[in-house]
Amino acid sequence: MPLHPRRSAPVRTPTLVPAALAGVLLQTALLAQLPAARLAWLFPAGGSPGSTNTVMLSGTDLDDPRALVFSDRRIVGTPVPGNPAAFAVVVPADVPAGAVDARFVGRFGASAPVTFLVGPKPVVVVPATNTTVAAAAGIDRAHAFHARVVAGNTHWFRFDARKGERLVARAEAARLDSRLAPNLAVFDAAGAELARTRRLGWLDFTAPGDGSFLLQLADDLFRGGDTYGCSITLESGPTLDFAVPCVLRGGTTNRVALFGRNLPGGRATPFHGADGGALQVVDADIPAPMDPDPAVWPADQLERPGQAGVAAWAWQWSATNGISNPLVFGLTAQSVVAAPVPAPGKQRDRLPGGLSEVPVPIDFGGIFPHPGEVSGIAFKARKGDVFQVELVAEGLGQPVDPHAVIQRADGTSKWNDVSEIGDGETNLGGNDFNTASRDGTGRLEVGEDGTYRVLVRDLLHVSRTSPRRPYRLSIHRPSPGFALAAWPAPPPKANNDDRSLHPAGLALRRGQTLGVRVGAFRRDGFAGDIALTCADLPAGVTVATTRLPSGQNSDWLLLSARDDAPEATADVRILGSAGSVAGGKPHAARWGAVKWQVPDFNQEPVAYRLARRTTLAVVAEPAPLTVVAGVAEPMVAVSGSKLSIPITAVRRFDSMAAFSLRVSGHPALEKVPEVKFAEKATNAVLELNLAEFKLPEGTHTLWLQGQAALKYRNQPEAVDRADAALKAAEKAIAAAPADRKAAAEPAKKAAEAAKKAAEERAKPRDVTLTVWSRPFVVRVDPIPKK
Repeated sequence: MPLHPRRSAPVRTPTLVPAALAGVLLQTALLAQLPAARLAWLFPAGGSPGSTNTVMLSGTDLDDPRALVFSDRRIVGTPVPGNPAAFAVVVPADVPAGAVDARFVGRFGASAPVTFLVGPKPVVVVPATNTTVAAAAGIDRAHAFHARVVAGNTHWFRFDARKGERLVARAEAARLDSRLAPNLAVFDAAGAELARTRRLGWLDFTAPGDGSFLLQLADDLFRGGDTYGCSITLESGPTLDFAVPCVLRGGTTNRVALFGRNLPGGRATPFHGADGGALQVVDADIPAPMDPDPAVWPADQLERPGQAGVAAWAWQWSATNGISNPLVFGLTAQSVVAAPVPAPGKQRDRLPGGLSEVPVPIDFGGIFPHPGEVSGIAFKARKGDVFQVELVAEGLGQPVDPHAVIQRADGTSKWNDVSEIGDGETNLGGNDFNTASRDGTGRLEVGEDGTYRVLVRDLLHVSRTSPRRPYRLSIHRPSPGFALAAWPAPPPKANNDDRSLHPAGLALRRGQTLGVRVGAFRRDGFAGDIALTCADLPAGVTVATTRLPSGQNSDWLLLSARDDAPEATADVRILGSAGSVAGGKPHAARWGAVKWQVPDFNQEPVAYRLARRTTLAVVAEPAPLTVVAGVAEPMVAVSGSKLSIPITAVRRFDSMAAFSLRVSGHPALEKVPEVKFAEKATNAVLELNLAEFKLPEGTHTLWLQGQAALKYRNQPEAVDRADAALKAAEKAIAAAPADRKAAAEPAKKAAEAAKKAAEERAKPRDVTLTVWSRPFVVRVDPIPKK
């Protein structure tokens, strides 16, 4: 019988901008910017330990490729001679399985990261011609098959299985920063559908008999193209759905119940997974690190900006039948208690009755209840006790909406509500980096001795057939602190209706100052100042140390490159410290950005990703404009006086247009008049009337910020090189014997074409640039006493 993709019932989806129009919108927005390396995709996006792989890539402004740089520095990617779109990627044998970040490094800096998956299986590339059953590509258990889908098509794969064999077919897409939302189905040789999942990325299948079977792959909306890739594997080894507890005590070995499929020694459970498949459970002892290397943070599992502050670690189970998929665990310094595991033979999908009675402080790992069930803890507390109650599930990668109610026993059989724990609504970065989270936290101040309980539920999945998901409930003494996230400054908008977002790396041109946005997740009531700086900067780059004052959760950190800064790529650390937190020990920020280009964030969901390292590139070409304060620092003024600060602009590439900048660095200066540079002007003055704009006494780091329409020339030096090459070709023709002049003509024509292309590329073009001045220091002294 013929096989066709089965279209699901209509669902509500966002209005999508047509692909052609989306490209126009994106190109329009990007044309006005300075060139910046943007990596769109790698293919294949993976390799096995001990392998050398030819990896193709694409993006924009990927001129003069230098390298592919990986978060695991043992992996090396070098350009393939003669093919600027190809890299040879060597994965040494001692690199462990797992996801790493890859960045393109070229003339215009380092790109934002994309994921490269190191797996235990050798990689095989599948041509995108398997769009019919007759053209189905053969797959097996020994390899990882990297494929891309074609828009409007389904793709077919053929595999063999034995009767009763339980296999998990996996199409890794989200972990590879792919746009693909995979739908999977398995058919027998006669065309009967045996199993199907939608958007899960995997399918659990038990063969009804020996034979050959077909795996069907399609995007949920039948989209496709170069950015719709995946890694397909067939697994007969362990597959993990979740663990209880999902939090581990660092520095100790933790007993954990693992729930999943094909688990050696696994016991039956009444639970089912997201696909409806029956789950097994097995106990495992997991030694957890106290402070894991930030470079192995599970950025492929935790992508949402709100997860940037989560202390997490990914673990894989090495079982007798293979290595499992990774599970993400939270990490804690306090004792951990797990909810009881249901015994086999009980009613399907029912939690054990009652709440776990625990001592506090404690970290508790439980399972969200279905209707008619309860899940949570009960504990005794005394009047005057103060606890922080934190409910975490989305932060550990679970697609849930956690909610908790704290209640107190009234001495009878009744419970009185004390407080609720709902969503964390703090969004530090707006649409550029939305850090809002469904996880929540709250403060419990115990007013009376007694027994208290915390009832947990998931507001997103309220059906009796919903899959089971774990949660972490932490009750601890308040320990004020913070975690940091950092993200790139967005490019200037093309117009007031421009709602596009673009992935961006961190790159500085010579003479340029660039703002990096740093946000603080304040915890347990911490409201103190946070000192911000950047460490491990490359030669010629400086940072203006600043601070996040009390009551402020985000600000700019400014990096500046000297006019002669050498080209470089370096891993840097954006750091924050507070004397009252961890003895002043610096906390490193987690870097993040938009995952791919979005034409309109009101029309298309924005996908973000977090990075394992913060990589800064210095670009060896000058910025079109450098703005500096023209006097020695610090500039000193008495409170209530006036201060005149000369400002100098260094214009390049014939950037002569007028522009205006406003002073930034303190809220008191928000209404200070702009500094205006007239056309061709290179000097202006910033006037600060401290009687009107009451900058507090003390030392302040300030800067000027704004937008400017400038001129830019792309690789003007290439014109001279092309001209020299053309003259050499002409000279060769002149010197050649008459019978060889014709043979030398193609070289001359190629040189003429290269010169024409270089001249076209180097023509002055209009760009709109966000401009930061070099930061400067102002000290406000008190009025002298008479």
